[in-house]
Amino acid sequence: MAPPSAKLAEERARSKRLQHLNEDERGIYVAESAEPYDLRASHRALGEQSAGLALYFDTITHFAILMLCLLLVCGLYPLLDAHASAELASNYDVRQITANATLAAQPGYQPFTQACERQASNSAILKMSHGSRCNDKITASYYSCPTFCDFNVSANDLNTAVAGSSYCAAHLPCSLSSLNAAERATCCVETLQESLVKRAPVGVFALQLVAMFILLVWQANFHKQQLVTAQQVNARSVTVGDYAAVITGLGTNDFTREDLAQFMAHYGEVASVVYTKNIGTLLTAEHRLSHARLRLHELRAWRDGAAAGGEGGGGGVLGALYRRLYLGSSTSYSDHDVAREEAALDVRSAVIAQLAKRPVHNTGEAFVTFNYETHCNNCFDDHRRMLVERLGDLFKGKGPPRFNGKRIVVKPPPEASDVNWENYDVRGWERLKRNAVTVLGMCAALSVGVALQYFFERQRQDIRLRTYDKEVKAAVTGDDGPSSVRNEVTLTFLTALSSSVIVLINILLTNVAKALNQYQRFHTRTNYEASLMLKLTIVHVINSVIVPIATSTCDKAPSSQGECLWYAPGGLIEQAFYLQCFNAFLPDLIAVTNIGGRLKRRLFAPMVKTQEMLDVLMEPPEFILAESYAAVLKTIALAILYGPVLPISYGIALLGLTSTYWSDKFMALRRCQKPIRTRNKATTSVVNTINVLTIVQLFVSFFVFFNAEMPGYFIGSLIMWLSYNFFPVKRLLGIKRDEALEDGGTGDVSYLANMGWSVAARDAGDAPTSPHLPQLGTLSLSESNGAASLSDAEKERAKAIHCKLLRIRPEDYSRGRLKMYYPPIPAAASDDSVANVVTEYRLFEKAVLGNPTLLPGQKSQTGGSARVCPPNGRAVASMNAMHALNLQHSGGMASGASMPPPMQMAQQQQSHPYLGQQQQMSQPYPGPQQHSQQQFIQYPAQQQQQLGYGAPQPQQQQQQQYGGYTPPAQQYAAAGYGAPPPAGGGQGQGQGHDDGWGHSRPPLPPPPPQSGPYDAYNQAGYQ
Repeated sequence: MAPPSAKLAEERARSKRLQHLNEDERGIYVAESAEPYDLRASHRALGEQSAGLALYFDTITHFAILMLCLLLVCGLYPLLDAHASAELASNYDVRQITANATLAAQPGYQPFTQACERQASNSAILKMSHGSRCNDKITASYYSCPTFCDFNVSANDLNTAVAGSSYCAAHLPCSLSSLNAAERATCCVETLQESLVKRAPVGVFALQLVAMFILLVWQANFHKQQLVTAQQVNARSVTVGDYAAVITGLGTNDFTREDLAQFMAHYGEVASVVYTKNIGTLLTAEHRLSHARLRLHELRAWRDGAAAGGEGGGGGVLGALYRRLYLGSSTSYSDHDVAREEAALDVRSAVIAQLAKRPVHNTGEAFVTFNYETHCNNCFDDHRRMLVERLGDLFKGKGPPRFNGKRIVVKPPPEASDVNWENYDVRGWERLKRNAVTVLGMCAALSVGVALQYFFERQRQDIRLRTYDKEVKAAVTGDDGPSSVRNEVTLTFLTALSSSVIVLINILLTNVAKALNQYQRFHTRTNYEASLMLKLTIVHVINSVIVPIATSTCDKAPSSQGECLWYAPGGLIEQAFYLQCFNAFLPDLIAVTNIGGRLKRRLFAPMVKTQEMLDVLMEPPEFILAESYAAVLKTIALAILYGPVLPISYGIALLGLTSTYWSDKFMALRRCQKPIRTRNKATTSVVNTINVLTIVQLFVSFFVFFNAEMPGYFIGSLIMWLSYNFFPVKRLLGIKRDEALEDGGTGDVSYLANMGWSVAARDAGDAPTSPHLPQLGTLSLSESNGAASLSDAEKERAKAIHCKLLRIRPEDYSRGRLKMYYPPIPAAASDDSVANVVTEYRLFEKAVLGNPTLLPGQKSQTGGSARVCPPNGRAVASMNAMHALNLQHSGGMASGASMPPPMQMAQQQQSHPYLGQQQQMSQPYPGPQQHSQQQFIQYPAQQQQQLGYGAPQPQQQQQQQYGGYTPPAQQYAAAGYGAPPPAGGGQGQGQGHDDGWGHSRPPLPPPPPQSGPYDAYNQAGYQ
């Protein structure tokens, strides 16, 4: 066996990364031009390949602007004022006092004060904080602010008092924990110096109102700009989601694909219908079997290499560790180990064979892919009803059309790569159970994290207080004790270590959240990432902000004044500073250096025996957008919540976001896999998170940090927040996105044309002419049914499976095309599993033609003959009708027509949006145009000859006796829709027939050659 090629593995890994593709003159991506994106690439340029990445980096940019505004407007003044007004000091004054008036009146008595020095000095961090003024008796700390330490002078102490001996050594502060009985009897009581007690500048409190205004304006602008960007990105990239709708409310059923297709044909042509099935367990088992075969292949290679006397033996400790980690077996690779793995593989295969024989039914959802985007919009529009109509449907049954008596809900679909097909059998009570277990698991993990952090914080504070006490006592008594430098180093180390513990607990909670999120088995990757983002944001904010505030000692009772440690050396504020620095830069440094990945490749890559396993080992890591969003939101939360008392937080966040932007851009464009295309739920999650953080900041700063001072600014800020959230501000600002009906950028090119089904394109051996469609240069993991790391033979089988699903020839496989909805199945899957998937998910043999009959309850503007025909034929049909009316009333050429109809059509084609866009059609298909009293118009014979449609056929000659009007039945048949239904025509519930009506009818005779306007329609594949 040839040794695996690291170069080949690296090339395959590179193909899975996000790459820039050049376009040819037709607007088609050229696969051979793939190259890494420039790190300076714009967000919209990235959006053509990954909308999620474009919006993520756009979000970081908006957050950086927000932090800059908060720093300049709300942070700079408090920062400079706090530094200029700092009263922090390392000394305290021992002062004698007496309550004895007689003693105070004695001739030799004079009050005396002596300054005492502490060894510790206050850091620059505290000088930038709200507590630097030492003006609040509740939060000011005796360890960092100047104090008076008073002791009572009695008659016995008079001589000592007058002599003015060392008060510092004789009267130690009573707050010291290491005092003996004699020292406690003479200790002094500390109080904050009265001259410092005053209210902070009014501007500090007024900035609450300004910060609220900035945050609310930012939310509105960010939300609107993100929706605009998402719309632009969507219009620039054509996907299967632009043609599709997801149907829910079907319940467990046994409907056929044709049943739903005939129903949806009342809105237009249908290219495919697929149901979600109860095959999740089968798909999961097939994927596990595929991975087991991969490991068995590698284990056999180890055994065969040893039997052939290969070099290196078992690889020593590293080889044993590699086999344990990646092969899931014991450290050996004997015949016995291989036989055990083969037996386990046989058991898995037998289980899959039994699963494949289980009855398969639909689980309640369906993906309907229309052939045209406008037809899909018809469906969305028809099932979008006002509240009154929905209530009428609920109580009176008068609402949108029902499918087989079932109320259905039509929603914008996830992209094909976004669907987790193996999870669709998790629903009902199983879904509730998994959600409940997840909630309990997250609460338990968070509780453990909080308990660990609380225990460590209490231990740290005890050590810190003992260090303070020893330092003060050593300074005033002259006893040997730890040096000032050593104490500062110790306190700084403890503070940094406490911050790192929070970071480590966050990492632990992140792993727990990801594991529980996998356990929940969401139906789409979008829902998975939205849930993960919510979990991580909540636990990170609680663990990084709420818990440190709650565990830091600050008893605000009058009897505990001066004991608050928030603004003490090594206290909450310094901890918050170090935590923000760790959070802002450490994760980015770890990600960019990639020490773990480098060690894995350097240590284990030489141990790999097969190319497939080397591909797995060198596979790029995932770029999980939810995790990245949560990390950014944690940075923002720390800045917003600590900003009122530590203004430099805004600056730290700004630098951190800059670091995150470039490090994540490097990771996304150079190292990680291309993210899966998901729906844009992140914008709403970000906006909601910032909205909650805004009100939380208001309450925390007012009630916790500012001790309810200046309530007027708090009330004003609260009114502003309530007004923004409960008045229709967003509606007035136009902050809304209609994902269902917005332009998908298809340009009225059909889905089947974008799948390479155009006859003209196939005959020319060329790619479809739809813009911005990536070509398949190599087999990726999703587009090759999971075979990117399998053998060449298995890749060929994967290609064959995909060709069957697409109904294309193998030689056409490499053409650019859109994706389709089907569950990816391993190339090594059993024949039964492959047959089941191909049967239920392959494209229709040809599109189901639109049915012009309106369904009961269907809106007239969403159906009818003018709506269900190809959209590029509507304008032509309208012109035909109007021109025929003019001819009919004028007896010849219309009075308003000074040029022949072909020239009129050419002139109108320049301005009409539908004409001239279907390049593969030689002539536009007019389609049946609805007119008054369900009568239809065609050109008279001489006009048809002038237009180049040839001599009229017998049917056309018959039409002239109607004066240009065509009976509906004949016009339907001529358009290729077959005969019309009987009166009160049904919903297409009959057994399948290609006439688009759901009735069993003999096939129509083929049209003669050069049959005029229908020739192009037939060439497009609608025989």
